[in-house]
Amino acid sequence: LSQTIKDINLNKKTIPNDSEERVHYIIQRLLVSHDYIKAEQLADEMFISRSTFDHDLLKVKEKLEYFELEIVSKPAYGLKINGAEMRLRSAISLYFYGANTYSDIIIERDKESIYNEISDILLVLMHDHNFRLTDLGFKNLVTHIIITLIRMKDNYYVPQPGNIKELAQSEAYDLANVLCDQLEIKYKTKLPESER
Repeated sequence: LSQTIKDINLNKKTIPNDSEERVHYIIQRLLVSHDYIKAEQLADEMFISRSTFDHDLLKVKEKLEYFELEIVSKPAYGLKINGAEMRLRSAISLYFYGANTYSDIIIERDKESIYNEISDILLVLMHDHNFRLTDLGFKNLVTHIIITLIRMKDNYYVPQPGNIKELAQSEAYDLANVLCDQLEIKYKTKLPESER
């Protein structure tokens, strides 16, 4: 996905052209990178000087503080985002699936079809189990499921919640298990209890 972001931006010549777009781009690149990325590489991708990059990086750090995420810098390796998996997923949700049109061209090409597939599964389940969500709640749940599937594919998992026994007794947990069973079949994956 990180290479896809770089390729799409360079091929479509959608280089960020102001500080706000550059900050958004840097965050997106770091969120999907499995390895460190050198500052020089990011600056080159955006056709900016290293001093401009360093200025934008300060804003990146400020924005990531909201999610309790931090930038780790390792000499000769570069930069990487560090933090709890759920915090990373929250940032991915905002910076890739939020209301920013700049991210529309950056998401994988099949995002819309996956969104529709998961929506269809969820709508049938909600109807069958007489379960209701607000429009925003529905959209957020579908987005969270997509992010979960992507992160699991890359071997990133959330830790087991401490209140699992309490959660396991709720009606929503039963419905979540039915949903997860269907997702496992549809996407040929295994959702561990922590993800459920």
